[in-house]
Amino acid sequence: MQLLIMELDILGKTISKIRFENEEEEEVKVLKKLVKIHQELIEISEILEEIFSPILLINAFGSISSLCTACFLAVTGISGYFIAKYFMFPIVLPLQAFFQCYFAQKLIDSSTMIATSAYKTDWYESSVKTQRLILLIMVRAQKPQTVTAFKFFDVSIETFQWIISTSYSYFSILQGMYG
Repeated sequence: MQLLIMELDILGKTISKIRFENEEEEEVKVLKKLVKIHQELIEISEILEEIFSPILLINAFGSISSLCTACFLAVTGISGYFIAKYFMFPIVLPLQAFFQCYFAQKLIDSSTMIATSAYKTDWYESSVKTQRLILLIMVRAQKPQTVTAFKFFDVSIETFQWIISTSYSYFSILQGMYG
């Protein structure tokens, strides 16, 4: 996923550096190549979605239950052994979920940045054919590339917040029931 993010960032920077000072044929040739690269990156994003979608769903709910249980065991641990054993786990466990959500958010940000990069070019000074290609890039980049948790929800930083708050809610319920 990080490689896709980097490629989207490179594409965005390449688009933002375009200056329409060349002949129309050359501008169109360059833009057609960039449109093709953008389409290939969208296809790669869709393949990543197919691969990681079920894994991200399992990880989200597994993180909630593991974090809730680890916090409960850390708080209700009877001996020093339990405290030592379960104290670090609730601190380290959210990192895995955080990094998955962080990189999913970076994918969203990088893919939408392409539309902004295309808009910031001097497209209005170019030919109509070139303007249409720029418009094509902007329209395609309006829909952010995302990874989902098996199509239930988009994975992003908000997902990480949801995982933490849901874990804490279940932890509070468990703590209230257990005493």
